[in-house]
Amino acid sequence: MSHFIAHLNIFLVPLAGLALILIDYRSKRHADTMPRRLLTLAMCFTILSALCELSYYLSAEHEGALPYVVGWTVNSIFFMSQISAFGFMALFLDYCTHGSRRRLKKLLIIAGAIWAANAVAVVVNLFTGFIFTIGDKAIDGIMQFNVYSRANMFWVEMAICYLFIVFTFVDTLISRKQMNKELFALTLIAVLPTAAGALLDVLIEGSRLVIPCFFVSLLFAYLFIVRNITLIDGLTGIYNRRACDERLSVIAKTRNKSYSFIMIDMDRFKEINDTFGHAQGDNALRDAAEILRAAVRRADFTARYGGDEFLIIAASKDTDAVISRIMGSVDEFNAKKLRPYTLAMSCGGAVYQPDDARTPAEFLTYADGLMYERKLARKAERRS
Repeated sequence: MSHFIAHLNIFLVPLAGLALILIDYRSKRHADTMPRRLLTLAMCFTILSALCELSYYLSAEHEGALPYVVGWTVNSIFFMSQISAFGFMALFLDYCTHGSRRRLKKLLIIAGAIWAANAVAVVVNLFTGFIFTIGDKAIDGIMQFNVYSRANMFWVEMAICYLFIVFTFVDTLISRKQMNKELFALTLIAVLPTAAGALLDVLIEGSRLVIPCFFVSLLFAYLFIVRNITLIDGLTGIYNRRACDERLSVIAKTRNKSYSFIMIDMDRFKEINDTFGHAQGDNALRDAAEILRAAVRRADFTARYGGDEFLIIAASKDTDAVISRIMGSVDEFNAKKLRPYTLAMSCGGAVYQPDDARTPAEFLTYADGLMYERKLARKAERRS
């Protein structure tokens, strides 16, 4: 019972915290529900893992058939639920990074294969005891009943279980150029507590720190990464309109630097949708976002303002140079003929000075007007 009380003290706060987060998170509404589903599943399997831990310590060291059966059952469920929690967390972070449902489907197949292999191994362990055993054991000369012990292949099981942590860490490093700087840092930080807990559990027999540490990762993901992805456009992977409003608010409060405000509108976007279908229209938006993101520095702000309109806020006083890079990148993209369509954009913008009497939002309206002037001029050029 003393072991149960000790572990209850460890798990009580994570369990209560996860339950509250789960209730709060499920009540929120997001345009893209996939991240919510993945993080919710990670939380549910974490709660199940913690309950299995507590159930084992409640029954451990008691003599009899029932504690013996409970020990085998809850530890087997623990090994399956823990790897499920890690897997869904890895999928959540990957989706936040790439925003691709097609990629997610492929990863789900791989994760499903790993989960299935792990489940088979855990079931086989019930008959062979090659991962863990439950049995009587003399500890310091005192016979203890129904004690959990690691077996020879425990390390293989842990390697499979923690494979998702390694994947998330490596994938984040590989994908860092595709991520905004803030999300890259947040994803790495989210992985660290779980990695530390997993390492301690492997090195120290009897250590059960991975679940509390994983709770820290989930809490961090909920407080910071979830908020970050609410500012990301689900289709293009760049910032969305809500992020635009926040950035304008920050500029209005600081007013300590000059910025180039550039509005971009895709020309003949409706023709792409009508001619090639909406799937290609989505590709066109993604291509446009990638072109714009590549045309500015990582520290600059690139967002989908709405529909086929985009906004760049660059820490530069040379608006024409930024627009020139954008138009050059569009020409390079079209020359490659990677798509059945060609892209065309109209850009307009100006430099917003700290002493400008207009608010950033008002100046953005001015930049939008310049863009539409350019768009009308391009239409006139095509007709003539």
